[in-house]
Amino acid sequence: MPTLPAVSRAWHSRINIPYEDTTSQLNLARSYVFSLFRCLIDTQTGGTATNSRAGTSIWTVRGSSNGTSSFSVSGVNHIAARTNLVWAAVGANHSWMWLENTTLGYQIVIDCIDATNTNISLRAASAATGAYTGGSLTNAPTSAEDFVWSSTTATASEMALWMSDVTTGGTQNTHFAVAANGEFQFFASRAGQSRVHVYMALAKTTGGPAGDVRNVFLIGGSLASARGMPSANALATPAGCSGRNPNGVATMTQGGIVGHIAAGLTLYGNGSGFGADSITGLYNSVALQVWGAVAGSYSYRGLLPDMYTVTPGVAVATSIPSAAAMTRTVLGDIIVPLPSTVALVV
Repeated sequence: MPTLPAVSRAWHSRINIPYEDTTSQLNLARSYVFSLFRCLIDTQTGGTATNSRAGTSIWTVRGSSNGTSSFSVSGVNHIAARTNLVWAAVGANHSWMWLENTTLGYQIVIDCIDATNTNISLRAASAATGAYTGGSLTNAPTSAEDFVWSSTTATASEMALWMSDVTTGGTQNTHFAVAANGEFQFFASRAGQSRVHVYMALAKTTGGPAGDVRNVFLIGGSLASARGMPSANALATPAGCSGRNPNGVATMTQGGIVGHIAAGLTLYGNGSGFGADSITGLYNSVALQVWGAVAGSYSYRGLLPDMYTVTPGVAVATSIPSAAAMTRTVLGDIIVPLPSTVALVV
């Protein structure tokens, strides 16, 4: 790999967190979502933690529902165990978690909607312009200005496939990293597959126009084949980088991440088959740009901090710059920030 710039901010990570239960598809789903929830609110244990976690990075519970008997929109946590997670359609009793990070100024809702537990709704909205309201045993809080992970629409029933690998048993882990301002990435792997099969991140771009106050995006997708997630092709779509248009009126239905290196009409790297640079012998990479292409809202949205493209010749879970001093790693077609003293189990 070429020498990359130093990471732009301090990251805390907790990786190789074992699933609590892998005996059934429901337990896989519950283990993943419960770990995501606990990582965000800083109650997760297990795995390997690197760097102390800034207090400003911790997400707090605004409300929750256990999908059976109890819900709150006044800060009570009703998700005390993975068995409190119940999947069902909007309008039927189901579980949801409403969280906020005041440093980032954003709220998220993790909503177990749909009868199929391989689907989930992860939503985000600015606390200043689109704070969530409402909430009951049958419906999660809603916002007029939110956006949904792995989707270009934001209806109350919108969800996406997150669990493309439903194989039970074996060694399965979640992995988490968070910056001091609350931006996070969360992903999962099954040992022996050499890939991450689901990747979720909430990221704020830098270097874009000063007037863009909605430059926070949900990034990722699910893929249980090839190099897994995040794939350059997935991130180049609006669903792979979901957010609001700069004016906040609608979701960004056109645009996404520029994840390919191109010269003229020739693509280099990220599935093109090109390998190391013939002059340097190194694998080239570029920073990830976000562009909006909705008519009337064309815009450059900035760079995703500390994230770069990578060519297929670099193995998933490669430590950058080295295993002894890791600040980044390779996931799918992307280099992501991830400090650790041990290797990812993929």
